[in-house]
Amino acid sequence: MSQQINITTPLSPANVTAIKAAIAAVNVLVAPIDIALTETQKKGLVSVSTNRASELEAIETGLMEAFPQTITAPATLVEFLALKQEQIDSNTLHGMAIALANTFSLHSDIAGNNMMLMGIGVMDAANILGKTNPAIKTARQTIVTNHLTHSTPKSITTFSIAPSATVEVTGLKKGKKIINNGTTILTALVKGGSAADTITINPGDSKDAPTGWVNVTVTNLSATTAGSFQVYKS
Repeated sequence: MSQQINITTPLSPANVTAIKAAIAAVNVLVAPIDIALTETQKKGLVSVSTNRASELEAIETGLMEAFPQTITAPATLVEFLALKQEQIDSNTLHGMAIALANTFSLHSDIAGNNMMLMGIGVMDAANILGKTNPAIKTARQTIVTNHLTHSTPKSITTFSIAPSATVEVTGLKKGKKIINNGTTILTALVKGGSAADTITINPGDSKDAPTGWVNVTVTNLSATTAGSFQVYKS
């Protein structure tokens, strides 16, 4: 189920400035080793899989070291060993860079998640307040119309779902999405399935129905606002 995630250490302006400066400094160090290749050259690179890596190890010890005469000039064992270390170091640095990038990507996803859940809460509150405040009702409806209302293909069936209610859907089309075109958070679970397999669908989002999901129960998690969803049926 979707939930707010506590950002224990937010990115402060000072943090961002310091990280940008550090990354810029790293870029200065990395720039000299950057090699510009054409697309043809990139596609022509020989991939070194795990099996090929073990083959290279065997070539190094079984031939290059044992029988140096097998090394064709101008290649040398020293050059081969230097390239080996170059690959090891490159892979190590690549792994460190990926780990950093993943940290920023996850941080961004968490911030987006928290904003969306706050926004959903605002829409729920606006739905209630709009019953007595026409201006709020109009503002909310404008958002629904502009961002949550989409044209419906003929093959799609639209369902309304009351607050805290469930809807049983039969005959889901294989490989198609369950689309939340409402303003509430919905969950879906194949009939008779384990609760651990429940999928959560946020407003304006969609999820692929897992293989074998033909008869599905959809639940509206909002206790105050009706929801809406769309499915492709066989």
